Amino acid sequence: MDKKLSDVFMKRLEYARKRAGYNTQEALADAYDKKYNSEGNKSVLGSVKKWERGAAIPKADSLLNICELLNCSADYLLGKQDAMKNDNVDAVKRTGLSENTIEILHIFNSETHKYIINA
Repeated sequence: MDKKLSDVFMKRLEYARKRAGYNTQEALADAYDKKYNSEGNKSVLGSVKKWERGAAIPKADSLLNICELLNCSADYLLGKQDAMKNDNVDAVKRTGLSENTIEILHIFNSETHKYIINA
């Protein structure tokens, strides 16, 4: 396994996990198990711990599930892009704003839209 890839992945996974509101590895594993391990398979907690230690990288199907849970792209977790979501990449490039600022603008836009509709 590429050491650089595992270093990037483990750091970005932890960051994305916390940003998504899963404050612990156990919380992420529980959410993953509830959504994707409906057949009562073994918990992914051990895998989550390995991923965040840099000892392993998930298989493609698990990676896609993680991305869905954490609301981020595989390209971000694998270090191929710096924006967490693919739809933010173009906005970051075009405006020069940070991805965090783009996210705030998305939230502001959706909240403003709610107020306009409910007025």
